[in-house]
Amino acid sequence: MSATGYAMFDDKYLYFACVVKDDVQKNDELAGRIWAQDSIQLGVGNMAYPDAYTEIGFGLSSTVGAVHFTNMGADQGMPVEGMKLCIKRNPGETAYESAILLTALKGIFLYPGCDIRFAFIVNDVDTFARKWIATKDPWVIGGSKAF
Repeated sequence: MSATGYAMFDDKYLYFACVVKDDVQKNDELAGRIWAQDSIQLGVGNMAYPDAYTEIGFGLSSTVGAVHFTNMGADQGMPVEGMKLCIKRNPGETAYESAILLTALKGIFLYPGCDIRFAFIVNDVDTFARKWIATKDPWVIGGSKAF
């Protein structure tokens, strides 16, 4: 399995896209547990506010289709307000495209020229044990990217 992700934002949305090369797409979880099988979890923070970051997860379930949810706070497990999500499975890969309203990033303020922290996990379950690449905590990975 491998993955390539892309992120950018404008004055209204944070855009995230990822192509996951994976021979087996396995996710038959319900919406509240989509993270437990093949899925993506991402973390976003602003360098100016080092104590705040938010997590959003999404995946393609054979049970409920494409699902997105917040991973933190009082809204944990709920759909992300106004998020647009498209997930397509092609032979050997899954393509994820999302547009997340900046107002849905609770406590995170993104604006032109700000430095952001961004990290994501690609969860993979081919059998019974969940594996993942990297971390979703944007403060663990060094460096930042100014957009």
